Amino acid sequence: MTFLGLDPIIEIIIEKASELKPDLENSLKARLRTMVSSFINGSINSDDCQGLMKEICMSNTPFLFLRSIMMVNIDCQIQKNKAVRSQNSQENQRLNKFRKRAIIWTSEEDINLLAGVLRFGIDNWSIISDIVGNNRSRAQCSQRWFRGLDPRICKKRWTSEEDKLLLEMVSKYGETSWAKISSAIGNRSDVQCRYRFHQIRKSEEKCIDSMFIKGISIVRNRADNALDQTKLFYNDQFLPSIWGGIPSADDASQNSKDEDNASLDLFLRHFGFPLKK
Repeated sequence: MTFLGLDPIIEIIIEKASELKPDLENSLKARLRTMVSSFINGSINSDDCQGLMKEICMSNTPFLFLRSIMMVNIDCQIQKNKAVRSQNSQENQRLNKFRKRAIIWTSEEDINLLAGVLRFGIDNWSIISDIVGNNRSRAQCSQRWFRGLDPRICKKRWTSEEDKLLLEMVSKYGETSWAKISSAIGNRSDVQCRYRFHQIRKSEEKCIDSMFIKGISIVRNRADNALDQTKLFYNDQFLPSIWGGIPSADDASQNSKDEDNASLDLFLRHFGFPLKK
C-alpha cells in the first residue's frame, strides 16, 4: 500500500515524542523516524515498535497515538459517510450551517483526519472529508490540518525575532493578507499570525494609555509643587511685606486707608491666599 502522507505523520509522532522528552537528541529522532516508517510500511511488528519507542521516550503514548491512526478502517469510513451524506441532504445542510458557528473538533475526528492524510496526502481533502465524517467539509478538514495539526506549525511562544518579522510582513502585505504573511514567516499559521498581531497592537495601545496617564500624573505633581512653592513665597516674603497696609499720604484720611486695606483683602481672598489674622 502507498502512503502519500507518510512524512507529515512521522513528524507528528516525533513531535509527540519531543513533548515527552524535550531534550531528545537528533540521533534518537532519526531512529524514531526510521522505526515509525518501518511500522507503517509493515517492516516491523507492533510489539517491536512499541518496545523501541518506550525505550527512547520512556513512554508508549506516541505509539498508542500512531496505532490509533493505523487502526482506522478507511474504506469502511468512506462508504459509511458517503451513504450518510446522500441521505437527508437537507438535514446535512442545516448541520453544516450549525458547524460554521461552532467548529469543535473531537479527538476521534482528528484521528480520522490523520488517517486520511497518511493514506491520501494533503491534497485530497474531498476524500479525507468522507473519512472524517460528521458532515465535515473539505474546507474544514483542510483548515484543521493547516491551522492546527500540521507538524510544521510552531506551537511555542512567539519570540521577539518572530514578532519583528510579523510586523514587517504586516507592513508589507497589510492587515488582511494573512495567508501571505503566514507563508513568509514559514512556521506559523494564518490564524496564529492574525491573533498574535492583534495581541501586539492591543499591548501597544495599553502601553500608550499607561504612558499618557503617567504623563498626566507627572504634570499634575509638578504643577502642585510649583503652586506650593508659589504659596510659600507669598506666605514667607510677599504677605509680610504688604500686610502693614498701603502707606497713605500724610493728608490721607483713615477712611481711605481702610478702603485700600479692604481692596487688598478682597484681592488676596480671590486668589486663595491666606489672610492675616
